[in-house]
Amino acid sequence: MKAIKKRHKQKSNDSGRPEQGNGNHTKTERTESASNDLHIEMIELRDDAAVINLTGSITSAADKPLNDAWEKSRRAGYRFVILDFARAGIIDGSGVSTLIKLHTRASQTKQELLVASLNAHHKEVFALIGLDRILKSYQSEADSPPIEGIFTHKRSRPDSEDKPPSRQSSTSANWARPDMKLVFEDSPPSAINANLAGLRPVGPLDGFGRLWEEVYELRLEGLEIGPRQVMDTFKRTFPKLHPPHTRCYLTPSGVQPGESMLINASNRGLTIATGNLVSYASDDSFALMTTEGHPQAGWVTLSAYRQNGWIVCQVHSLARANDPLYEIFFRFGGAALIQEHIWSHVLTSLASQLGVEGHVQVEKTKLDPSLQWSQAGQIRHNAQIKTLVYLALTPARRLKRLFKRP
Repeated sequence: MKAIKKRHKQKSNDSGRPEQGNGNHTKTERTESASNDLHIEMIELRDDAAVINLTGSITSAADKPLNDAWEKSRRAGYRFVILDFARAGIIDGSGVSTLIKLHTRASQTKQELLVASLNAHHKEVFALIGLDRILKSYQSEADSPPIEGIFTHKRSRPDSEDKPPSRQSSTSANWARPDMKLVFEDSPPSAINANLAGLRPVGPLDGFGRLWEEVYELRLEGLEIGPRQVMDTFKRTFPKLHPPHTRCYLTPSGVQPGESMLINASNRGLTIATGNLVSYASDDSFALMTTEGHPQAGWVTLSAYRQNGWIVCQVHSLARANDPLYEIFFRFGGAALIQEHIWSHVLTSLASQLGVEGHVQVEKTKLDPSLQWSQAGQIRHNAQIKTLVYLALTPARRLKRLFKRP
């Protein structure tokens, strides 16, 4: 049943310095996504700075137009680029991936990415994924932004023509809280629940190793139901879709924002207990954030959508090794192939659940070759080491319980 096609792009994006601009002022450019979910307008504030106005939702449809706009800013030689969220709507799991990649590109091209006019929803999303710790945010001129005109620039069309932010009042129900910590109570007796309680979720901005983007796509042939029904099956059967050496446990609430997942996996005779947080969930997608100590610091978005008459299921991962020990394992121990096997197995198992054939395509890109040495201390949470210690002390715990019996 399973056919896997792989495309590897193991190179960094835009590693050179910006080219010099042409010095023209009041330059306005607009790029619109094919789905019209997002309108983008770029306005030059001065020779080395531009503001990018965002109108609409930051979803998967935003990836290409936002990256196109960023590429134009790089070619123009702008040192400062401000994302104006004044008329931006919701951010979903795929939108988070786009924002993380924009930050990565800015770091590599020596540009400074700033944000302005975040509303309460945007601030919560930024706090959850850690962008609030990295990107400087400005709400008004009183914040003394480094570039004049962030809040006074003129748009090329009146505010009345802008699309209003969609479903903004209901977005909090789709997201985990920024201060969420993982907990998994009443785990099955056969499960190892040793490295989850009280830990915080971490994403690719927090990890140590090289940043990789992995995209797994499954095209479902002959399927008569829509993407939302496919996603409902995906959520309900998610633990059953994993390969035999990886056991996934859900809370009674299932795949819901803020719920934890307990994971017990084995590789080459070694068992590891770790977990994920369901950071985002909607009718057509959900996103997972790994926990401290997990082999990867990652953001994984799982979605279903219609494309050219097909139903496509996608697993989109942005991840880096959580600590130096895991990075060594990823480079020399074949751990990357393990991840590829897991997600390919999950998607082909989903096709089986739906009663159709499925073909998985895999695309891998190295987004950032650098190591984040400031995160080397994450090794203190290493779930592999903690699991080995936990298993080694199992006889002592059993003996202690024996002596406690009346």
